Amino acid sequence: MKYGIDQQETSLKANIMPGEPGFAADESVGVLEYVNDDGVTVKEEVKPETGDYGRVYDALYQTLTIGTPNYVKESEVLTNLEILERAFEQATPATITLAK
Repeated sequence: MKYGIDQQETSLKANIMPGEPGFAADESVGVLEYVNDDGVTVKEEVKPETGDYGRVYDALYQTLTIGTPNYVKESEVLTNLEILERAFEQATPATITLAK
């Protein structure tokens, strides 16, 4: 569970550009809670990585123009969409069970 928007947007609005010190800096910590294969509930703190919209757009360009593999696998996109869809269907915070 993590609250707030991607800090790239905040940086851009503050005129801090990609590559500049402090761009997309995010000191908040998310909490990932899941049930492992042994049935034990595990909570882990997850520090966000610095985002890079540009890398995604560059990879999309390469895919469209020269056919390089997708930057994000279709299965990963579908998993993320499933998580988001189920999260919006439930009270916050929610526990989401994904199909195997």
